[in-house]
Amino acid sequence: MVIALYVAFLAAGVLLAPQWIDREKLTFPLVQLPLDLSEDGGGRAHPWRGFFRSRAMWVGAVIPVVCHSLNGLHRFVPAVPEIPLRGIDLNRFLTTRPWVAAQPLRIDIHLCLIGFAFLCSRDVPTSIWVFFVIAKLESVFGCAMGWTAGPPSVWLRDIEFPVLVAQQVGSTLAFLGLMLWAARGYLRDVWRRARGPTREGRWQRLSLITLGVTLVGLCAWSIAGGMQAWLAPGLWVLTLAFMVVAHRMMAEGGVNLLWDAQSGPNYLIYALDGGRYLGPRTWMQLVCLPYFTWHFKGAVGPHAFESLKLMSAGGLDRRRAVGLMVAAIILTAVVSYLATIWLVHTRGGGAVLEPFRFEHVGLRPMWEFTAVTDQPQGFQWIKLAGMGGAGAVTWGLSWMRWRYEWWRLHPISYILGNTIVVWFMWASVFIGSAASWLVVRYGGARGYRAARPFFLGLIFGDFLMLGLWTIITAATGTRDFQLFVI
Repeated sequence: MVIALYVAFLAAGVLLAPQWIDREKLTFPLVQLPLDLSEDGGGRAHPWRGFFRSRAMWVGAVIPVVCHSLNGLHRFVPAVPEIPLRGIDLNRFLTTRPWVAAQPLRIDIHLCLIGFAFLCSRDVPTSIWVFFVIAKLESVFGCAMGWTAGPPSVWLRDIEFPVLVAQQVGSTLAFLGLMLWAARGYLRDVWRRARGPTREGRWQRLSLITLGVTLVGLCAWSIAGGMQAWLAPGLWVLTLAFMVVAHRMMAEGGVNLLWDAQSGPNYLIYALDGGRYLGPRTWMQLVCLPYFTWHFKGAVGPHAFESLKLMSAGGLDRRRAVGLMVAAIILTAVVSYLATIWLVHTRGGGAVLEPFRFEHVGLRPMWEFTAVTDQPQGFQWIKLAGMGGAGAVTWGLSWMRWRYEWWRLHPISYILGNTIVVWFMWASVFIGSAASWLVVRYGGARGYRAARPFFLGLIFGDFLMLGLWTIITAATGTRDFQLFVI
């Protein structure tokens, strides 16, 4: 089932790649560092004449190297000074009503995110923190009006103003509709070429057949597990739809962490009175299935898209990479499952390894299953209204961007601004977007090109130290030292 699910995501990515890479020319911010590492600045493959000879890059790389070296040494030798970058708590300033509803509020500085925000189209990172602030103000307003007593909940059954998850689900579905409408001509061409004799047509036909076969296999697996037959096709199509939006987030904004929206099918089904009309065996699958895509940074589809972008940028045939990706999916699925089983039985799972994934991720489906089956709530009009309102806002944002050149708020950022993950990202995204605005405002395109290696250096140094400290902590058996908290 896992292999079929990931191959379906890959097939969808292959079908959409020409539209997003060749036609719309999306930025793919996470790909820019690998491209620069492999070239000399003039498009030729010689990084030592380009990327590594840039003084600005090395200045940028030194910052995370120094910060993480000191913080890592502080973990082992407390006398070494620490540079606080994570978990700067602002909740102590938000202890009275209605401001308590803005909790949790914290500052986390991720130097790589500052770099990615600088490299993105400036509209996306700027809009992320704007919508994050708006979401917090919505919560404060609800508390001031007496509609809620504190921070909003994101659980499946909970209905609290401003129903942030409902906004997230509605905006995701609305943005999907906008994407399909924008690509309608391309999709017609795909269908027409897939029925033709050309090489490109055969390739697209194979992708469509693969997508169809994997979806049929997923439906059969779900039905065999006890899911009601009429629900299975819609569930898997809806799951694929949410992941296509995650593909787009990665391609345009460098972020694919939908978090709760990857449980969006469940949220929508439950809001439509699914608690009463679906049986326990169906709900058992529903509450477990999102965890194959929920929250994890390693979602296959978006990263496969990045590989296709790299192949295209390097002048290589994208089709050559697909077979290797399928083989990698099969190999890693088998190895990771066997390794996880071995680790849990020999090291103790959450008690020793990592509590979030081995305890919370295992228990949360049971909590949700009990909640939705014991006390069904019927149609949840507030959630449905929140979804509809968010969809209208998403379409409005898109219309404003189409109608007025000066309009900067991006609908993708509206989706992200309502997610938990932005709690950890907003400060870094703010710094990166502010730096981009200042550089372009006072230095123009020339200033942006001159500053770009510095921000690539921030990313390079951050990930270099992540790899180094991962090796050190693994070798020493050290726990609870994290460079990244998302």
